[in-house]
Amino acid sequence: MVNLMTSRFGFAVAASFGFSLACTKAPPPSPSPSANVVVDFPGTAAANRPLLLYSGRRGPDCDSFQASVANPTVTLTDVSFDPSCQVEIDAFAPGLGAWAQKIDPLVAGSETWFLNAIATGTLSITLPDLTAVPLRIWLVATPSEMTLAKGVRDDLLDKAYPILETMGTGLTLDTLSSDLNPAIVPKLCDDAPAMAGDATIYDSNRINVYFLANYGGVFDLTPAWNCWQEDHPEIVFISFENTHVPPPTLAHEVAHSLGLVHPNALGGHTNFEPGLFTPYNLMATNIDVLNISIGQLYALNFSSDSWLNRPGSTMTRPVVRTCQDVWGAGACAALTLFKSGWPP
Repeated sequence: MVNLMTSRFGFAVAASFGFSLACTKAPPPSPSPSANVVVDFPGTAAANRPLLLYSGRRGPDCDSFQASVANPTVTLTDVSFDPSCQVEIDAFAPGLGAWAQKIDPLVAGSETWFLNAIATGTLSITLPDLTAVPLRIWLVATPSEMTLAKGVRDDLLDKAYPILETMGTGLTLDTLSSDLNPAIVPKLCDDAPAMAGDATIYDSNRINVYFLANYGGVFDLTPAWNCWQEDHPEIVFISFENTHVPPPTLAHEVAHSLGLVHPNALGGHTNFEPGLFTPYNLMATNIDVLNISIGQLYALNFSSDSWLNRPGSTMTRPVVRTCQDVWGAGACAALTLFKSGWPP
């Protein structure tokens, strides 16, 4: 056998005698050691127990978005590092911000945190504060209409805050309010591109919600509309004179701005997709909101369609994925993913 390390001609000598160069390849890496990893969440309690999503190798399988509820910790069993598995951990809790970390195969060293967790058998996740979504409310009303417009605004805000803050979305609202003369404000999503170019009626740093007497001048027909179909999900119209504006309307429309827009679900609503959600889901009929799916929480924070993650945003989440426009599995957690008993 030729010793390639000591041969004066190295590679050339081996080649001249017809030896296979395969013998010079390094052996495949040894499998990563496996361990049980105990995940704890400092600063949380029974009232806001976190929910953990794990994606990565467990035993012989690659798991995707497996959900566990901390009580008060979560133990991930038989965890190892496999470069062929998507590795990501996400966490949500009522009253706290969403957390995520992943291994990016294109970023050297991005696996260090995960290998340390396997080596020590522990992972500590401190959830951030709620992310404040900037909202500009425009009251498009005459002086005689202003009291009514403000009353509807306040009612919808009073509902939106607890929906977002107590149901694990990781979000709250940072709201500014301005008055506008109805004569200078368009009233249709068809006008959204022009509105976005007029700084006197549009705030480029915030989601813009226009409270006006009636959307498009159609009385009692359309209580609210998000202009995502015109490529402006950050523009919302709400009709304050409409008698059918339910309290969750603002939270619902803001959720459209934050990525819950899925063509296979008729624009994000589930009214015409029987069996997927109850009428009390955030993106259903808006009678009331009693549940938001884990997949929806994920998309609100980590979808590339979310206004938070728009190009040039200073609020981009630590993980951003192009989420599927179907209800099942994909690059993001399935929209229909729920965990029994959570939120607490």
